[in-house]
Amino acid sequence: MLVSALFLEIEYGPLLMGAIILALASYAVTIIPLSIMVITALAWEIGWRFLHDAVDDRLFWPIPIVILLLIPGRSIRILVQRSQRERAAAIAQKEAAREREQALVEENKRQRLVVSRELHDVVAHELTRIAMQSSLGELSNEPDEHRQALRAISTSARTAMTEMRRLVRLLNDDNPENTIAPPGEGIGALELSQELERAAGYLADLGFHPDWSVEGDLSLIPPGLLPTSVTVLREATTNTVKHGTPGVRCQLSIVVTDDKLTIEVRNELSHGLLDLPESGVGLAGLRARVTDLHGTFTSGPQNGWWEVRAVLPLTESTTPTP
Repeated sequence: MLVSALFLEIEYGPLLMGAIILALASYAVTIIPLSIMVITALAWEIGWRFLHDAVDDRLFWPIPIVILLLIPGRSIRILVQRSQRERAAAIAQKEAAREREQALVEENKRQRLVVSRELHDVVAHELTRIAMQSSLGELSNEPDEHRQALRAISTSARTAMTEMRRLVRLLNDDNPENTIAPPGEGIGALELSQELERAAGYLADLGFHPDWSVEGDLSLIPPGLLPTSVTVLREATTNTVKHGTPGVRCQLSIVVTDDKLTIEVRNELSHGLLDLPESGVGLAGLRARVTDLHGTFTSGPQNGWWEVRAVLPLTESTTPTP
């Protein structure tokens, strides 16, 4: 109030006070409100002069002064805004770079996980077959059985080598579009029964006595469940070979209902012929995959049988939980 009174005692006090206010406002206020304030101030000055009969040839000369007073504040505001935009852009670039780096790290982790699963699901599957055929060959005195075992070993070794070469090529490929697909990627629902039949044939070749069955409409199975379904069949079959004894009965089944898919692989309990080290990623890995798809996974002895059982819902999301 005191400052206002002092300004009013000066001839151009009201104008000077308004100019100072506008100079400060030019920094703090955006362009549209500032324009309104300038027009209002000038209208107020001119009106004040008319009301006080102070109209003369100096009526309009304060206008350029007011404009000149607005320039510094407005210039400072523009510079500050530009600095803020540049700083925000730099922060955004750093954040984008950090996100790209994090995405690259996550992709590398995913690729390593897929490679680990591929090695276990495919290569280890064939190596287990080689180990079993070698053990069977040692126990047999029949030349024909020896030759059959050697042929099976040769086939499994070639398959494992092919898979190893494929993985090595993909790991050495710099093209980001060439990624490693999970086992079973691209398989059709109806081909799942063929995968089950191949698993039964795999066991039969090693001296087991498998029975296999398919119940329900396989076309109800969402594509997102098929890779995990193939993995369950392969790993459960490999587990039977590692811990079972040739000659025992095995049962493999796929059951599809309106709301769930059940995959079950069972073998009679026995003392295993092979003594292979545990990888630590077999059944535990299956449990993690099935759980990611909102399913349930169990493994263990059941009434004289060893049972591996996966239940996957058909009505839930088939996208793995992050």
